[in-house]
Amino acid sequence: MRSALVEVYLKAAERSSSAALDEMKVEVVSLMETAGVGVEWRKSNEETPVSRGDLVVVTLRGTCQAPPRNLPIQRLKSLPPLAASSVVDGRILPFVSVNCNALSHFVGPLLSNHSSGQRDFVYGRAMARLLAHELYHVLVQTRDHTETGIAESKVSSGELLAEHFGFEEIALNRLAWRTMIGPSAMSVRQSYGMLRQGK
Repeated sequence: MRSALVEVYLKAAERSSSAALDEMKVEVVSLMETAGVGVEWRKSNEETPVSRGDLVVVTLRGTCQAPPRNLPIQRLKSLPPLAASSVVDGRILPFVSVNCNALSHFVGPLLSNHSSGQRDFVYGRAMARLLAHELYHVLVQTRDHTETGIAESKVSSGELLAEHFGFEEIALNRLAWRTMIGPSAMSVRQSYGMLRQGK
């Protein structure tokens, strides 16, 4: 089976942790590879003469790094979406955002269980899982979620930080279908994606 390709143009704030970003990229590539989807990373100002696959612009908002260990982070009762895809007139667009400030409040209390050397690594893994969720919506063009796994409608902080957390089989099958039909399917159907926190 040939692999589909997604070219991701990444916009990250200067205050972002390079360690967290590196781990995010590694984890996203690993997650998407399970469905036969390749990921190539581009800088937001990088130009490529010819696109070889789907193009997705990803914006990381806020400070994308693990909160300092000595900084108490309280879990807020209400948070904005952790990640979202742009929608216009009911159609999903290949513009994705991850809200790192909301993520920090969401997973911050659990990060205290990790050593200083692990915190950015685990934080980057959580970012990757949010991004993979939105890539699922963009590529498959479906508003549906799965019951469990990365494509579920609500995610827990424990799942984002877990050592293993991947796509459910039905999500993998949908992504594999995208591998067969190619990048032109981006405009075929209508959808949207917005991931909120679970319990």
